[in-house]
Amino acid sequence: MKILIVEDNAVLAKKISDWLAQAHYTVDIAKTGKEADSLIETSSYQAVILDIGLPDENGLSLMQRWRKTGKRGHPYSDRTLQLD
Repeated sequence: MKILIVEDNAVLAKKISDWLAQAHYTVDIAKTGKEADSLIETSSYQAVILDIGLPDENGLSLMQRWRKTGKRGHPYSDRTLQLD
């Protein structure tokens, strides 16, 4: 499973990434909405962990835009990841 983390706090993003990697998930990190848009255009994700307080954009607005435009990988999920 490939997961996108959109988080501007580098320490928090790294901790989440490390935790997911230990559970054998593939992870990409974006620090801004612009970076996240770029990654969504070029990769497919099964889940996104999205900060709502990004430096360049509100995370909720970002998610709404992705839903409207039908971005590849469906960057929203109704599933809860089960991690040990």
